[in-house]
Amino acid sequence: MSYKFLVAAEFGHAARAGAKTRACRALPAPVLSAPMNPRVLVAALLALVSCPVIPAQTSVRAQRFAAAYLLAFGTAPAAGSAVTDGASVGSLYAELRTRLRRDPTLARDARTRALGDAFGRSPSAADLAAVPADAVTYAEVLKAGVASLASDSPAYAAVIGRAYRLVLERDPYPEEIAYWAGRPVESFAMLVGCVENWARRNAPGLMATSGAPTIARNSPYLVTIGLLPAIAAEAQDAIGLDSAVGVSAAQRVVVAPTAANIRSVSGMPFVAAGNPARLFPPAG
Repeated sequence: MSYKFLVAAEFGHAARAGAKTRACRALPAPVLSAPMNPRVLVAALLALVSCPVIPAQTSVRAQRFAAAYLLAFGTAPAAGSAVTDGASVGSLYAELRTRLRRDPTLARDARTRALGDAFGRSPSAADLAAVPADAVTYAEVLKAGVASLASDSPAYAAVIGRAYRLVLERDPYPEEIAYWAGRPVESFAMLVGCVENWARRNAPGLMATSGAPTIARNSPYLVTIGLLPAIAAEAQDAIGLDSAVGVSAAQRVVVAPTAANIRSVSGMPFVAAGNPARLFPPAG
């Protein structure tokens, strides 16, 4: 399945699901003299109006299933879909992993989403062939894709460039390449979320990216699901999210592969994956 086709399918999924949106609080921004990039202004206004977040589920049962589903498939379950009981996010994630092993079409879709979120482009045949045989879920394939970037500096620099061009419509400055190169490697989707939040907090007059990488749950570039702290801990364990260096457990509440060193702006736990409608907008 081509990535453009998958993105179109995601548009249809969102329309059928009737995903709810919520108003988002604007963050105070310092007033600087430099002109503001119009693209950043538009992104900020869109974030104030509506956000692609899935409301926190009303029960522990529903939260566990939604978190496991997003980590397994890279997308949120459709509204009204049946909820499977499970003792933990990990047990549900394992069940969904088995389902992916038995369904080649679902597995291919999960791989395509994961590699798109990892690299910021449609995956090539070589990308798909390089996925380890034991990487089955969205989270596992995304981890594998990001691991390949850790040993390929030019490829990672290209991913960073795609993130900045998408959010800011400019190439990253050399010091911004160095900023990200000096940190654990992140996926394209997480880079976009961090750059978008940094731009929103520091506009107008953006200089060079600095400070701790942070993501807001209301980022329009991500699909997020709010979680109770206990469920977030289960989700972290399910995907083996490593302990962050310099980020306390209370701050480490962005549950996504490779996101151990990213902070949540609000301090509210959430699980996240890329929103293909915004990460890969239709051409034209």
